[in-house]
Amino acid sequence: MSKMKEKFSYTKLDTYSKCPFQFKKKYEEKKRSFKSSLAMDIGSILHKGKEIIANSLIADKTPDYEYVRKVVLEGYDEETDQKDKHIKGINELAKQYFEDWIVRDDKSGMTYDEKLDLYFEHIKSMEEDTKWQPIAAELKFEFPYRDYLLYGFIDKVEKNKNGDLRVTDYKSSRKTYREQDLKTPLQMFVYALAVKEIYKKLPSEFMYDFILLNEQQLACSKGYDTRGLKKLNGLFDAIEESRKTGIYPPKPSPLCYWCDYCNNNPKADKLYKGECPYYSLWTPNNKTYKVNKPFNPDEKVEEKKFVF
Repeated sequence: MSKMKEKFSYTKLDTYSKCPFQFKKKYEEKKRSFKSSLAMDIGSILHKGKEIIANSLIADKTPDYEYVRKVVLEGYDEETDQKDKHIKGINELAKQYFEDWIVRDDKSGMTYDEKLDLYFEHIKSMEEDTKWQPIAAELKFEFPYRDYLLYGFIDKVEKNKNGDLRVTDYKSSRKTYREQDLKTPLQMFVYALAVKEIYKKLPSEFMYDFILLNEQQLACSKGYDTRGLKKLNGLFDAIEESRKTGIYPPKPSPLCYWCDYCNNNPKADKLYKGECPYYSLWTPNNKTYKVNKPFNPDEKVEEKKFVF
């Protein structure tokens, strides 16, 4: 009986890229937090609204924008392979995350209500785009790569009159990407491989759609495929080396402030908070480069003890 191949999503790969120690905790030790956040929950319902519109256009129907608005505001119940799933709507999220909801974003300068106005205004532009027509929404993929399986979902795939394909990924983040991050984004390279696997051709265009900012960015400059292949193989090589040596070096950065294993994160999952001693001491009010503890690969980290 052949061994089941391990699955890797872009998120799993990106976790190792950003911090191998976090990857170890989350995927190797299975200490994974399922605590929700406003960013995750609002992203889910806004993605669902865009998916409903895309599916209407794929079926050659005029999208019912009033229905989409109702779904986004009130939530959505959908059936999955395992169980029914409720995606929380804006009305519920605004109450659950009241303190975060009313704060004006220091990146865009907008409140969530102002961002949602942009979202509802922007979604109609999908129907007005006569150059690109959607052919798939939430496209599921899974294909072998090296000794693994790459899997995931692509938010939207479109085709133009020439038969060219475009991949779009929705982002509900507070700001757009830096120029240097758009040249060879690993996410888009993985999606390119998936599209090649399904449609037998590479996309000619890649776009990030920042749905709360009404801004779009094209990604993947010339040579992205060669650079992406090198980046992807380099990541798998590094993961395999970590598993061989048992060394998963941390990469402390301001991102530690949002990590569930970091003592500095005020909203960390209490179950795993403090699992990492190597976190950055950076906070929004103390932008320092200092770390709590330097990493020593020969030092054994004591496991956090839980009291029940």
